[in-house]
Amino acid sequence: MRSLFFGVLFLLIASNGSGETIPKITLTSDTLEYQEVDEVYIAEGNAHLIKDMMQLRADRLLFNNKTRRLNGIGNVTLSEGDNTIFAREIEYDFATQQGFLLDGRLFFEAENDTLTGKKITRHPSGRYTLHEATMTACDCPENPDWQIKAKSLDVTLGTYLIAKDLFFYAGQIPIFYFPYLTYPVKTTRQSGLLVPSIGISRQLGLRYNQDLFWVLSPSQDMTFSFDFRERLGVGSGIEYRYLLSKKTGGVLQAERFHDTKNDINLVAIGYQHRQQFSDRVQMNLNTRYIDPSTFLSALSDTTAERALQTIESHAAITYRGDESFGYLLARHTQDLALTNNDQTIMRLPEVGWRLMGHPIGWLFFDLQATHTRFYRKTPFTWNRQQIAPRFSLPAKIATDMSVNTWSEFRTIHYSRSISMDDSFHQNVTAMGITLESDPFVTTQRFPIRFSKQLTAEKIHTTFNTNDILFADEIDKIHDRESITLSLFPRLLTVDKSADLLSLRLTETVHTRLFASSTSRLSDMRAELSLMPRKAFSMKTELFYNWENDTVSAINTDIRLLHSDRFLFSLGKRFTRGDNLLPQKGDLYNPLYLGDITPTPRIKFLSGRLVAKVSNKITLAGEAYYHFDNRSFIEKRVGLSYQRQCWMAAVIYQQRLKEDDFFFVVTLNGLGSNLPKQFSHLFDWQ
Repeated sequence: MRSLFFGVLFLLIASNGSGETIPKITLTSDTLEYQEVDEVYIAEGNAHLIKDMMQLRADRLLFNNKTRRLNGIGNVTLSEGDNTIFAREIEYDFATQQGFLLDGRLFFEAENDTLTGKKITRHPSGRYTLHEATMTACDCPENPDWQIKAKSLDVTLGTYLIAKDLFFYAGQIPIFYFPYLTYPVKTTRQSGLLVPSIGISRQLGLRYNQDLFWVLSPSQDMTFSFDFRERLGVGSGIEYRYLLSKKTGGVLQAERFHDTKNDINLVAIGYQHRQQFSDRVQMNLNTRYIDPSTFLSALSDTTAERALQTIESHAAITYRGDESFGYLLARHTQDLALTNNDQTIMRLPEVGWRLMGHPIGWLFFDLQATHTRFYRKTPFTWNRQQIAPRFSLPAKIATDMSVNTWSEFRTIHYSRSISMDDSFHQNVTAMGITLESDPFVTTQRFPIRFSKQLTAEKIHTTFNTNDILFADEIDKIHDRESITLSLFPRLLTVDKSADLLSLRLTETVHTRLFASSTSRLSDMRAELSLMPRKAFSMKTELFYNWENDTVSAINTDIRLLHSDRFLFSLGKRFTRGDNLLPQKGDLYNPLYLGDITPTPRIKFLSGRLVAKVSNKITLAGEAYYHFDNRSFIEKRVGLSYQRQCWMAAVIYQQRLKEDDFFFVVTLNGLGSNLPKQFSHLFDWQ
């Protein structure tokens, strides 16, 4: 008998008699004893065994070199990769790779899942059977908030857990019985049922939404959805996602809802695809179609979708060169306010190419050329070609002052006009000069940057605007002689990296009135941004009409954030509606305000609140209030209770004459996210 003491390292490299090499085993302990007759090693005190990816620790380890069997007693810890098993005792056969553990606890670090069993049998290839088993994702497995108890669990590392005859417990109270359960125990994406949402509506009755997520491969997955609304109907949907490479990916979506109340089917189809052929050439496809046009207003729980007026679909192939840009585009528009889209204008197709900033001596040359086929079912289709060469001469006249003069000649050819089938062309001559100044002023504490821009432009056209089909801003070019002034003072942070306070004032003056110009002075546009601290911000845009001495429109957004305890935002939208608002920018100048467009009256208030009532309770709400109707257009209120391994939320929403209650419970590991239509409600962004 030999005894070794205090941190001895012993290596076993042996042969089984047939010449086959036995893998190396490393064993360390405070005390290591070797019995030569039986070839038994006894390690006591911080015993540690390593074999390949397996690591075993225990108070006492006995290893028989003849039989290749191992016994461990006391504080047993078995680690394989990222997964760990804790037990009172272990027996393991290295020859068969089988063994068992008593009073074992299996921990999966990736999902924070803990499984326990009175006896855990380890099978070859990493499969375990747990008898009298429990499972939870809570950090305190001895007294978890929730757990699953089963007679037996079978789990294979990196794949799935299978349980039979199990009960779901809340604390120590059994709630549900399940005859069978399959649950993924993977570090990658996992197939399975996502968290459902259950609601009660006064108009729709019981509501139930359930999604099933299915991983097809590391680069592809599918989501199947089920939508039940007791008094309206039943719907289903499918979403297929793929990311075949960094340059290729897309999403295919299809939804169908059968309205049993009106006996009609509502259908929505969408497809997005991105393909990058090279660093310069790529393709983007984004299509969506719904039938009937009331699909979103009837079914969507999202405010932005319910308010949509049109749905745009497009397919584009683009090329980006060092100085050039080219594209092939097809665009389809579905107007949701119309019962049919026979007169809706589509671009099928448009081809364009542009040369940008090509130097020719002191000058820079730009060239834009497009061909567009405008299609509509009735009354007719037409084509338009345009070519627009431009020369510009930028110059720096002082340290913080520059000037840029430019001229452009644009010719536009139409295949027909409104009244005639004959083709015709129009010419546009444009010229302008822009003077910019951007000096810094240093004060005692904060630097100030005062940007000023003055632009004078003259545009002459041969258009007969009464006989031209208006499809976009090219067709809206008109005669004008104008000066646009922009003043933009900004108070910066000490390191000049961000604005603390900024105010931009913009005004356009018509030096000569044409038929398209009703007033020499445009409305003044004021844009105020205030962000003295990260916790507070305010942005305001205002239009002031000089002739009527009134505010034509004002939009304001205020945001207050206190760490992760309190978020409050307030927005106001107001447009008077009894006059015409300036259009912000045109084809030649993004700051120009001389053109006007009819705008309906708008007056509503929006607000959002997220507040931590305690470390576990969060209150959230959002609302839209219409001043003229003196009523809320829409409001939602939610209360969530968050524990380490689960969350419960109750949400109330009211829209027009509809109101709904939703109840959601999420369990870490069994669905840890809120349904997508409510996830933003508790979002701190």
